[in-house]
Amino acid sequence: MLSLSRLLCGLRTESDPLRYGHARQGSHGAANDAAPKPVVVWALTRACNLRCVHCYAAASSKPASSELTHAEGRALLEDLRDFGVPAVLFSGGEPLVRHDALDLLDYARGLGLNATLSTNGLLIDDAMADKLADLELKYVGISLDGLKPIHDKLRGQPGAYEETLAAIRRCRERGIKVGLRYTVHALNLDQLDAVFDLCLDLGIQRLCVYHLAYAGRGRSLRRSDLSSECTRAMVERLMRRTIEAHEAGSRMEVLTVANHADAALLLLWFERHLPEFRGGGMATAARHRRQPFRLQYRIHWTARNGSLRSVQLALHGRPRSGKALQLGLDACARSAFGCFA
Repeated sequence: MLSLSRLLCGLRTESDPLRYGHARQGSHGAANDAAPKPVVVWALTRACNLRCVHCYAAASSKPASSELTHAEGRALLEDLRDFGVPAVLFSGGEPLVRHDALDLLDYARGLGLNATLSTNGLLIDDAMADKLADLELKYVGISLDGLKPIHDKLRGQPGAYEETLAAIRRCRERGIKVGLRYTVHALNLDQLDAVFDLCLDLGIQRLCVYHLAYAGRGRSLRRSDLSSECTRAMVERLMRRTIEAHEAGSRMEVLTVANHADAALLLLWFERHLPEFRGGGMATAARHRRQPFRLQYRIHWTARNGSLRSVQLALHGRPRSGKALQLGLDACARSAFGCFA
């Protein structure tokens, strides 16, 4: 996940340590290289009440034969607690289809785990929303593919859009933080602005824009994925919308998910739009943003073929040596990132 709202607008949230905690500076100004422990996504079941065209889990109406039993699930949660994972995301399929999903969420909470839920929202009626609130669930991620015609078509069920909006409102009314999960591809790219506006109108606290995953039924959508040029334009549009929203007073968290190249594109955006960033490795955002901040970047390449594996951007205080950062950024931005320019 790449937090555009943090890196572009300086918005701090309680989930920042999950992404940037390992980049905190030590006593001598150097970043802490200790690898962060992973956030665990547990697919409770393959069963789902929808049949989305892009589903990376290839979910169906029936559970998989190899799913963990209730006792095995509790044992898994105990192992995750002992390992010290920072969070467990209950996913699927549709996790609420599983009859013991709430029991497992409650057990995770009792173990002290930070448990969250990823759902399509269709099973969150008033009674279910009350139960989630009683569990003191801190966060629910609800999927939306666009406005009514597009969402219903991609989800394969008429009326899914209205039911999803109702679930969002029920969670918000009970004080549960809601994030909207939007997977973008050629079939719904034109919905990006409408989805962003909807989040602002409903007071949704987080928008996660997912790139298409070539897994499950997503494999059959390869031809409907965005081209490189469309992907860049989409991410830059999302960056502009994020900046505009925060300048207007929004506190919505905006993230992109599942494409490490987004970080490289963001780095180049800073070079183009903030002259003080070029060649310096550090950016002061006072010209566009309310709060100044600085960036640290790390670049990882795949040894086998030299392709880009990941780019990490992290916020932290002033480094001891600006010259080292300047040389590093010059070399990377001009040679390694030339293909993105």
